[in-house]
Amino acid sequence: NLKNKKAIIFVKNKIFAQPLEKLLRKRKIKTEIVYFKEKKYKNKIKKADVLIVALGKPKFIKEKMIKKNSIVIDVGYNRIKGKPIGDVDKKCYKKAKSISPVPGGVGPLTVIYLMKNVYLAKKQKNYFH
Repeated sequence: NLKNKKAIIFVKNKIFAQPLEKLLRKRKIKTEIVYFKEKKYKNKIKKADVLIVALGKPKFIKEKMIKKNSIVIDVGYNRIKGKPIGDVDKKCYKKAKSISPVPGGVGPLTVIYLMKNVYLAKKQKNYFH
C-alpha cells in the first residue's frame, strides 16, 4: 500500500514526469517531480519512499542517494559496451526494498501500453486503414 507515501520522479524533462505524477496523485501518493538541473536534488531524492528515475545516465543513482527500504523504479535504459544498463547502480539493490530490473523492468510494460493505445486509437477513430 503506497497511500500517503512520498514518491519522487527524478527526470531531465517534464514530458515523462507529468502524466506519471497525475497517475500517482490520483492514487493518493504524495508526489513531487525533481529535475536533474535542480541544485539540491540529492536531499529530495534521499527522502523518497518510491523513487522513479528516468535520466538516461548509466549507474547515476548510487546507494548513498536512496532511502533504506525504498522502492526504486529504474526507467533509464543505456548501453555500455553493448550491454543494457539502467540509471541505478547495482549496489543500490542491497539498500532498497525492491528495484525494477534493466532490462526487463518497465520496458515490456511500455511496449504493452503502446500496443494497447494503438489498438484503442484504431477502435475509436479510423486512423489506420
